[in-house]
Amino acid sequence: MTTINESQTAKGYTPAALVPAAFGRPRTIDGIVIHHWGVFGQRHDDVVKFFVSGPGATSAHFVVSAGRIDCLVSPQDAAWHSGNAVGNATTIGIECHPEATDADYATVAELVSFLRSQYGPLPLSPHRQWNATACPGIWDLPKIDRLAGSAAIAPQSAVKSQTPAPVKGSDKMLIISQTKGDPAIWIGDGISRRQIPDLKTLEDYRKLARWGVLTIYKGGETMDYPPAVLGAVVSGK
Repeated sequence: MTTINESQTAKGYTPAALVPAAFGRPRTIDGIVIHHWGVFGQRHDDVVKFFVSGPGATSAHFVVSAGRIDCLVSPQDAAWHSGNAVGNATTIGIECHPEATDADYATVAELVSFLRSQYGPLPLSPHRQWNATACPGIWDLPKIDRLAGSAAIAPQSAVKSQTPAPVKGSDKMLIISQTKGDPAIWIGDGISRRQIPDLKTLEDYRKLARWGVLTIYKGGETMDYPPAVLGAVVSGK
């Protein structure tokens, strides 16, 4: 199963609460836009780095290649991916490996299947439907649709392959993500992400979602904690 890594965040995006002012309508999730990275030969990590550390003028919710999925913007928020205000406000953008190998298709289809399990039967559209562009290149959207509907695609959400399974009696994981030098602390369950301002909010989320395992990602290292320490000060670890 392909895991979803949400340890990094794109520089440029619009939080859901600010979408009405920015785009003239509330944030809704009505479809998925398929993109490609452009010319052949680019590396997955370089594309992620561009969105995270580059100019911040564009972004995508996901960057995908064979066996790899990076979530850089929560689907609840608007990524700057379509070149169109309506597209940004209403869709999820997936940046795909331009070579479009069979393994690339399998991973993109797995993500599409997972997103549909969360948000309903979202239709696919090419980037060129929203803006004058050759994107998504050679990607075949009907093929993605077929694969996403296949019984062979079993959607799954996690953040790291080494993340432990939830403890017995719980149904979700709690992910705490904090980068070195960055005071922001985020929680997520592999598909959506929210910043937490204090420990009370952390505890409220824990009770609401019945999270059983706390995993802290900090400076590239992973530390696993049992449920008993869910009230601990995260930033001091």
